[in-house]
Amino acid sequence: MTKGAEALEDAIQPWLDALASGSAAPGGGAAAALAAATAAALVAMTCRSTIGRPAYVDAEPLMTRVLEQAEQLRVAAFAAMREDGDAYRKVIAAHKLPRGSEAERGARASAVTEALIGAAEVPLRVARMAASVIDLARSIEQAANRNALGDLNAAASMARAALEISAQNVEINLSGIAGARADAMRSKLCALK
Repeated sequence: MTKGAEALEDAIQPWLDALASGSAAPGGGAAAALAAATAAALVAMTCRSTIGRPAYVDAEPLMTRVLEQAEQLRVAAFAAMREDGDAYRKVIAAHKLPRGSEAERGARASAVTEALIGAAEVPLRVARMAASVIDLARSIEQAANRNALGDLNAAASMARAALEISAQNVEINLSGIAGARADAMRSKLCALK
């Protein structure tokens, strides 16, 4: 194993340990965000393996554009991993609010609703990013370096998984919540499926 591979393993293993720990966060939402970030990275890799190759010179403008978009999505999806955990911790905190009096129960219910809507916003953004990664992968499929098509197919598959998981998380967080904000989020999610 190379030093680079060992360093990568050392960086990833603690996160996987945290995921496997049984704590509330990180969880499925963070895993979906990581899948979206990984998918975007694979699209970027495909672009880079195509750019500069004489056989693919006509594809360079497309690959350069897609590379920039894939990198932006990779960074945003990676950041969503932490945001998902932060949002879920707010849900947990809201559920722990006192509920002894009528006023406390009302304040707690409002806080839980707000926290759940906030917790749905992160996977909705991840779903949107995953859908964009799928579109990027499709847009370069015919022009990409043939040797990278397996990686590009992996990108599309991971992005589809991220989209599906994120959609489920949005629906779970919004279950039982009525109102214009929740309905707008559901509409946005439906447009991505």
